[in-house]
Amino acid sequence: MLWQVKVVFKSSKLIPTMALGLLVLRRTYTSLEYVAASMLCAGIAIFTLVDSKVSPRFSVVGVLLLLGAVFGDATTVNLQERLLRQLQNSKEQ
Repeated sequence: MLWQVKVVFKSSKLIPTMALGLLVLRRTYTSLEYVAASMLCAGIAIFTLVDSKVSPRFSVVGVLLLLGAVFGDATTVNLQERLLRQLQNSKEQ
């Protein structure tokens, strides 16, 4: 798999992080935050892939591993924040 594809996948973890933030932390985001996250990910994808001159061949296993890594990163960020909130709440009581 091309390094450009890895960069795009890892750079776009913001979107699953926001999605899991909605589910795990019940966090709300403004429309502007959704637009900004989408534009950031699209910009990184365009900037990274525009330089690619070869026709990539994707391995299904490679794509699944990248998706798993991105999902794992997004889960870690949200669970850490949830645990930190719980710890702060228990210290306040």
